[in-house]
Amino acid sequence: MNVEWTSEDSELATSEGWDVFECAHCSGLWQIQKIDEAYIFDNDIDVWEFICKIDNELHRKALSFIKQKNKQEYELIMNKIKGELKYG
Repeated sequence: MNVEWTSEDSELATSEGWDVFECAHCSGLWQIQKIDEAYIFDNDIDVWEFICKIDNELHRKALSFIKQKNKQEYELIMNKIKGELKYG
């Protein structure tokens, strides 16, 4: 199943202080990152923990999109929160 990250998804994520970005300095791979100007999260790892702890459609979609577009980032997220949370 092909997951697309839409402008509506981005708007909702932005309202929470994070979004999915195409990362120019890492070969265009997609990443889940904090929005610096929002001053909600201290770092990207805080965002990862937030979207994994709060199980909702938007957060599941972000993780599915990242799993599809940047498997390495997805595995990094899962390994970072391993033991703290169970999310598949």
